[in-house]
Amino acid sequence: MKNELKAGFIDSIKRQIELYKKLKGLIADENKILLGKNIRGMEEIAKKEENIVTEIRKTEEEKRSLLRQIAEDLKLNDGNTSNLVDVLAGMGKRDAKEIENTVVELINIVKEVDATNRSNIHMIKNYLEYTDFMRKIRERSQQAIQTTYDENGYKQTIQMERKSTVDRTI
Repeated sequence: MKNELKAGFIDSIKRQIELYKKLKGLIADENKILLGKNIRGMEEIAKKEENIVTEIRKTEEEKRSLLRQIAEDLKLNDGNTSNLVDVLAGMGKRDAKEIENTVVELINIVKEVDATNRSNIHMIKNYLEYTDFMRKIRERSQQAIQTTYDENGYKQTIQMERKSTVDRTI
């Protein structure tokens, strides 16, 4: 196998690791911004995250291309794209171990980013549910009509005086 292919593949993985570390930092900042309910801060973070995700995609394409080239160099590619396991099995132990260690590092950082992101998603869902709940309460409290039933079980509506009793300090 050509050393420049292996080196390029490892470099692309290391670039992805660095990008994911940056993304992890942004997601941690996003968590603080969510707690502070800073909408403008969220917009800025979202733009930065989009840029990093775009770079990750580019690096992923580069990494896949290099993996195909390595597979072809090792004569493992029979017209189908080889996967990493096949490529590692077809190369020397030392080279395979070096690539494997780098990939494991990438997987670990991706798991960390995923865990932090799940926390933010949970927080956003809770906030949206709370907002929807409060909106419904406010709408009901502002309705001028109340539906009741008479002694025979028929539906009737009563005109109510409008007054809001919703405590918004929750």
